[in-house]
Amino acid sequence: MDRRPYDPDVIRESVLYPAMDRAGIKRQDRSHGFHIFRHSAGSILHNATRDAKLVQNTLGHSRVSTTLDIYVHVDPKAAEQGTELLAKEITASD
Repeated sequence: MDRRPYDPDVIRESVLYPAMDRAGIKRQDRSHGFHIFRHSAGSILHNATRDAKLVQNTLGHSRVSTTLDIYVHVDPKAAEQGTELLAKEITASD
């Protein structure tokens, strides 16, 4: 062991991309690297807790706007549930 850091391109090509391929995750050039794990972690944690401050703290951002604008992605199922909830509230009779 020579204690030099691993070349991220080698790790990406020999570990990350084969794992994504085996998992059936489609990827495009330059769109998926190890940084995708931060986006995934932020989205998973936010979808589970709806706590933006918790996600901000976990990812180490100084601004919650960075967390929400860049790292938290809306789950399509959650978006559909939100639309259904809104429609239900609008059409509910008092």
